[in-house]
Amino acid sequence: MNDNHILFLYHIPKTGGTSLREALSAILGFNTGFVHLGPYGDRARQEKNLPALDQFRPDDLAKIRVISGHYLSYRHERYFPDRTILRAILLREPATRILSQYNHAMRNRAKLGEKPVGFREWYEQLAVPAFDWPRLSGRKLTLTDKKFAIASVGHNYMSKFILDAMGDTAYPELAEDQLVTRVNRVLDTFWHVGSIEQLAPGIAILEQFLGTRLNVGTHNRTGNFFFSKLARHRKMNAELRRYLTDKNRADYRIYTTWCK
Repeated sequence: MNDNHILFLYHIPKTGGTSLREALSAILGFNTGFVHLGPYGDRARQEKNLPALDQFRPDDLAKIRVISGHYLSYRHERYFPDRTILRAILLREPATRILSQYNHAMRNRAKLGEKPVGFREWYEQLAVPAFDWPRLSGRKLTLTDKKFAIASVGHNYMSKFILDAMGDTAYPELAEDQLVTRVNRVLDTFWHVGSIEQLAPGIAILEQFLGTRLNVGTHNRTGNFFFSKLARHRKMNAELRRYLTDKNRADYRIYTTWCK
């Protein structure tokens, strides 16, 4: 790829984005060749007194190779009117991703001094109807923001995230077939759609884009067999997998189609 191309790497929570973020920061330089739009990026820029994306000069914008993070959306394409934008995203097996998000949320509840709640209560009763990433982007997170960040967003999270990033916020009202149709239409415009279960081919494509090797580690992962051991509040079992498979049929259809 030539220098006119810029990669928009959309980061669905709990799909390996932290590991990619660390690798890309090491290769491209944080807030220079690689810009992170999410809670980590906002916090790091504030701590290091670095400019936000809307404060970049034209010469600085021209140096960016990759942008990623939970806050990334189609709205950020306006900063690069003369660049060729390549969109990429990694999916994850839905039930596993949801359980990982639950465990992450319970760790964050502990940091806020709150007791953990059961999975069903978190997933069904503490769900928020929609994302509100634009409201959170670019500023220090308040306690209210953090409480939002540890909530569930209910069923078919990945599909909702993808539509939200593309500015299609009608997803709470969509039936399953409509949701799948709209998500597939969006993903048809992407340069690369991969999964963390088949990460190696995706890493090879990123390395081809960058023209260099990426050292992708195992940051921010839960479980005994990873280098970074994080507390697990709930483990997967057959009953939970059946329940989540039934509740997330749109996400499973998307995941199955694009991971073939």
